[in-house]
Amino acid sequence: MFNLIADHRFSFVSGFHEHLQLEQRCLEVYGSKEEFEKIKEARTVQKETRLEKRFEKKIKEMRQQVHGSKIFKSGYGKAHDHVYGDETYDSEKDEYWKICKICEYKLTYEKL
Repeated sequence: MFNLIADHRFSFVSGFHEHLQLEQRCLEVYGSKEEFEKIKEARTVQKETRLEKRFEKKIKEMRQQVHGSKIFKSGYGKAHDHVYGDETYDSEKDEYWKICKICEYKLTYEKL
């Protein structure tokens, strides 16, 4: 019957037809071109926010690897009353020391 051969001279017609189908589908789904543009912009902003958060998370992980996890413990660096553990005696230096359970601050002192 018919032998269909791709003809590059009429490719713009099929491209135009596809464009019309896309516009028609866009109107069915979103109601108007303005609504489509509004939703498209919102998705772009959401994507940028996601990428930014992912970047910040990677930076935080890298900092943890470099500095260790003690910096990121809850309460580290914030004002607090030190809560010390048991005191330990160092006989070589003849001094006592104890460590804060919250921030790992080491308090050294001598007893008279």
